[in-house]
Amino acid sequence: MTREEAKVLLPIIQAFAEGMVIECRTKPSFIEGLDVPNDWTEMKEIEFRNNTEYRIKPEPIYRPFKNAEECWNEMQ
Repeated sequence: MTREEAKVLLPIIQAFAEGMVIECRTKPSFIEGLDVPNDWTEMKEIEFRNNTEYRIKPEPIYRPFKNAEECWNEMQ
């Protein structure tokens, strides 16, 4: 591992140590064909591999409805 790679992975390791959820997937440039699923997958244990991307799982964004009409339209 180079120093630059370590700088990129350090926030991932810190977040994992703090109990945050870490996700990984194969780098899209490494996959041949467009029909191969490449979803982010939650990691239970950290294993660093080449050709793999890592991220801290994003928190869901809550946006309240603007008004009752928007809420009603969404429910239908």
